[in-house]
Amino acid sequence: MGELLAWLCLHPENEYSVTGLAARTNSSQATMSREADRLADAGLTLERRAKALDQMSPC
Repeated sequence: MGELLAWLCLHPENEYSVTGLAARTNSSQATMSREADRLADAGLTLERRAKALDQMSPC
C-alpha cells in the first residue's frame, strides 16, 4: 500500500485506473483493487466508478 499511496501523493493532478496502477506497482489487479478500496475507505483517495473503468485520485 505504501508504494500506491506514494505514487498518488506524488502525482495528485491525475486520475488513475486500478489496472494502470497495478501495472505501475507490479501488482495484480485484484491486489490493487483491494488496496484502492482500503485507501478510499480511509478517506485518503476519491473513487469514481465508470462503466468499464474504475478511476481513483488523491483527495
